[in-house]
Amino acid sequence: MKIKQLPKEVYDLIAAGEVVLGPFSVVKELVENSLDAGAGRITIEISEGGTKRIRVSDNGSGIAREDIDLAFAPHATSKLGSVSDLLSIETLGFRGEALASIAAVSNTVLITKTGSDESGIRAGKEGGGALMKEPVGADTGTTVTVEQLFFNIPARKKHLAETRAERQKVLEYASKVAVSRPDVAFRLISDGELLFSTIGTGDRLASIASVYGSKVAENLVPIGAEESEFSINGYISGVLGLRNNRKGQHFFVNGRPVTNAAIEAAVARAYREFAEPGRFPVVFLFLTIEPSLVDVNVHPAKSEVSIENSTKVSGFIEGAIFDTLCSERAMPRLGTHLSRSGDTVFRLEPTGAEKGDNESTILASTSGGTGETVDSVDINNFLSSDKIDNIINNGINNNYYQPIEMADGNKFQATISESLDEHYTNSLLINELRYLTTLFATYLLVTDGEELFIIDQHAAHERVNFERFMSSFKEREAAMQGLLTPYLFTPPAGIGDPEVIMDFFARIGYEVDEFGDKTWAARSFPAFLQAEEAEVFLLETMEALVDEQGEKAANFSAPAIERIMQRACKASVKANKGLSPEEIEDLLKALSECGNPYTCPHGRPVFIKLTRSDIERLFKRA
Repeated sequence: MKIKQLPKEVYDLIAAGEVVLGPFSVVKELVENSLDAGAGRITIEISEGGTKRIRVSDNGSGIAREDIDLAFAPHATSKLGSVSDLLSIETLGFRGEALASIAAVSNTVLITKTGSDESGIRAGKEGGGALMKEPVGADTGTTVTVEQLFFNIPARKKHLAETRAERQKVLEYASKVAVSRPDVAFRLISDGELLFSTIGTGDRLASIASVYGSKVAENLVPIGAEESEFSINGYISGVLGLRNNRKGQHFFVNGRPVTNAAIEAAVARAYREFAEPGRFPVVFLFLTIEPSLVDVNVHPAKSEVSIENSTKVSGFIEGAIFDTLCSERAMPRLGTHLSRSGDTVFRLEPTGAEKGDNESTILASTSGGTGETVDSVDINNFLSSDKIDNIINNGINNNYYQPIEMADGNKFQATISESLDEHYTNSLLINELRYLTTLFATYLLVTDGEELFIIDQHAAHERVNFERFMSSFKEREAAMQGLLTPYLFTPPAGIGDPEVIMDFFARIGYEVDEFGDKTWAARSFPAFLQAEEAEVFLLETMEALVDEQGEKAANFSAPAIERIMQRACKASVKANKGLSPEEIEDLLKALSECGNPYTCPHGRPVFIKLTRSDIERLFKRA
């Protein structure tokens, strides 16, 4: 066959197939354009999962009337001008394919006006046909309506998921973008139901609470760190906010929701000591990187990015998360961070003595969080104008554009932006805590004079022993205590090379040798363990070594060593045994010297904090 140039209608459809994967990608492209246009308010409305109708309205800068034709043309954009611009992309959209591709596979109508124009323009295309334009009354901003997606490509339309699944894809994208831009007020409506709304005051925690709910937000801890080339901020879950899957992990690079294997791996490594097997954190991580170090053009949907020197970046992320989890700010509280006032407002409850008895701060309004039903978008909230009736009268479907009047109780609530950071400014001086009493021979009640702390002595012992063993193994300087009578035991089957195993134990404070047929002898124990603890730890370590025999003990990987120590330490702690005041003092001192004193090696909390305001709420005094 001879080579020939494809007809325009054919390559338009091919290009659309790379950009328009389904309703969610239409929403994505339109919202990115709105954000790049500087919008402060954006509403998204879909019908039948977006397969029947999608509308995105904003109050951004609008499109100049002389640029309307180019806005619908392929490879036309205001965001790039030269090859060098591709090396440092700072906008969400940049390929100039959004409207052209969407209009090629749908009926698309755009209403737009810039601040300098006296009136707006209504422009429409049907399946890539001729562009029709007419003047229309409008306020500054842009509204794009997309109907009958893939009506001219039956095969593509046939392979769309069911309505509920397509709706979920839109919800997932809209949720992420709303959290990524807390300075923008977002609204998402599906078939007349308001799914969520955010206020746009810049408070990220408020946006998270509005979109993902208070139960997610109340277990989050603020994170922030920076280096010369990149910085990170956002929120991560403490040990009480873990889930059974990774669906709660959200990553953003330079404001763009992305997937990235290096970031995901960094999160997993950081939580090794904070999450039990099969449990995963909720994270909202916002990474800012010099744009020249990020390639956002490696995936047609721009959902994946390539980061230069990803090893350095992932190490930075891992360290930032680990440092946050090892700080007092991640300590669980017996009270809750967020409470609901009525059905629409989340509040940050006062902590400690820094607030008055009855003060609290509004974080988020979720007027649609309980499934409020509306007839359509209240356009006045987004494009408030005396000329709005003209937009309505010139819409594709007059019924579709009818505005609604919302009850006063559903109006956006004013928000006072406030970070949780200020509630965790001081580091806890563990060895200066005053011991009060012990509950159930297990839990220590201690105080610093301002707050009450409950310490799980078992988890505390696990943490202390784990870090001591890991340090001994690394430094090869374990302190030993000789035994008058050797401790005899039978090693488990499959233990491996005796010399290798004995060297392993020597590194952590055990002097072990062969005593006779199938019998070994321990002639010294680690100095910091009592005899009964040392015996249990020795046997548990033997079993763990057998389970890790995929490689020689002398060459175990760092994660394998951690698994061995975690398993063995779990059996070495005191069970339901009351401690003397001297032992408690020693435990607190040892805990204060730990790199991570707040969780056991398996992710369970060592401390629970109870503030005065928590107690007063329990007694209904606040």
